[in-house]
Amino acid sequence: MSLAIRPGAALLAGPPAAGAGVTPITLLVGGGADLGRALTRWAAQRPAGERWALVRSSPLEPAGAADPDLEEVSFAGGCACCVAAAAFSLVMARLLRKGPWHRVLIELSPAADPGAVADALRSGPVGPALSALEIVCVVEAAGLGQPAGAAMAGALGAADLVIVTDAPAAGEGAAGTDVPAGGAGNADVFEFPADFPGGRRGEGLADPACWRGPLAALEWARLRRLIEGVRDHVRWRWLSGGAAAPIGQPLESGRGWALNDPPGTPSGGERAGWVWPASVVFQRRAIEAALAAFAGQLPVAAVRAVIRSSRDWHAFSAGPLPGAGPNTDAVSWQAARSRRESRIECLAHPGHRLDRAAAQALWLACLQSPD
Repeated sequence: MSLAIRPGAALLAGPPAAGAGVTPITLLVGGGADLGRALTRWAAQRPAGERWALVRSSPLEPAGAADPDLEEVSFAGGCACCVAAAAFSLVMARLLRKGPWHRVLIELSPAADPGAVADALRSGPVGPALSALEIVCVVEAAGLGQPAGAAMAGALGAADLVIVTDAPAAGEGAAGTDVPAGGAGNADVFEFPADFPGGRRGEGLADPACWRGPLAALEWARLRRLIEGVRDHVRWRWLSGGAAAPIGQPLESGRGWALNDPPGTPSGGERAGWVWPASVVFQRRAIEAALAAFAGQLPVAAVRAVIRSSRDWHAFSAGPLPGAGPNTDAVSWQAARSRRESRIECLAHPGHRLDRAAAQALWLACLQSPD
């Protein structure tokens, strides 16, 4: 199953709804019947006055009292990214015409690739109606010690939030546990499979927030806090080195953020970063060449990046991560699973300074002109 949806082959058809750019979408995969019940509960917990839509991958159950601010629809036949693409396309086109919605929650089948669905939503005709898109993956704790299949690996790699479900132990409550995003700690606590996108293997992956506990214990407000925290653009993802949180300021173009260490931060090497929302697209060949050229300069110790081009998402890596072992500094350009944002992070050798202005000019020159 491809991770990318090519232009001209998008799943969605039909014009975007009025109020373009105002509809946030949450894709959810895994969890089975427990996730279906959670969707119902979260809809009941939504803020007063909000209009929500729930898109389910299974037939609807008989409804109780009608809720004028809640629309529930379903599509059947399999994955929204392949077998059931036509049904999903029709459902979404009709739904968005009824908008605007404060939020749309989409339940995907366990075999679906949420990265491919996200690509289709952004690149299709309804893309202009979307304001934000986030991915939640539900996995069972009992299965974490097993090798992840292709579908699960793709879902974990693209996730903003991983919910690890299990029953509470005897005598324990059902409150669940928040685990701060940040890689290696996640893998240590939950014993994720070897190919889980956590820790230092997280290059080109979404570096998700994690929560463990019964799905019935996760309230909507708590879920929102977890996702909003991991999507904070000033959170260093790879080249952290244990330093303080960076300072962020908008780029002059208004299409991203520049991140820098606070003055006087002892990080073992100066750091700089840039973040662009997923709606921003780079010219693939131009940005690949620019990253390789910048990484080859003497002051630069390491560069990590996730980049969205017009056709795919890509991960760039050059130089070792802080604290990493040997043989980790080869230059690499490969497919990325993350769909959250485009992001470039650079680390200088101790005692050297990064030319942030020159680097930023390089990146901005590689942006694809907006339509």
